[in-house]
Amino acid sequence: MLRLLKYYTQYQTARGALGGLPGWARWIVFLAAIPGIALLLLSIFVFVVSLLALLLLAVPMYRLARWVTGPQREEEPFRAPLGGVDFVEPAEFVSPSAGVHGDTVVETTVSETTVELTPVARQGRRQIEVRIVEP
Repeated sequence: MLRLLKYYTQYQTARGALGGLPGWARWIVFLAAIPGIALLLLSIFVFVVSLLALLLLAVPMYRLARWVTGPQREEEPFRAPLGGVDFVEPAEFVSPSAGVHGDTVVETTVSETTVELTPVARQGRRQIEVRIVEP
């Protein structure tokens, strides 16, 4: 934000300096700036023309490639390893905990259910409820 303020201040200083010049001096500064303005406009024009040339060549090739490869196939949905289970249960049972950390009381409830390692194991996940109580 400070950099933007600095650039704005420099712009206002230059504007004030140009505004303080007599009319004929401003005209000379404008004539000196014409080649730079022309080059800026020319570079924008060349960029647009090159972009159109790229599209003129690429779009027909894309359509030809789509025609050669045929209609789009429906892709299979991604399946995670282990039938969609994205976590591994610990080897030993971990009891539900209620602890105090600093001034914040954290109560955790773990409800155990059976987890089946099948592609539709989404119903067998554990539900963990965490309640943070602040004094």
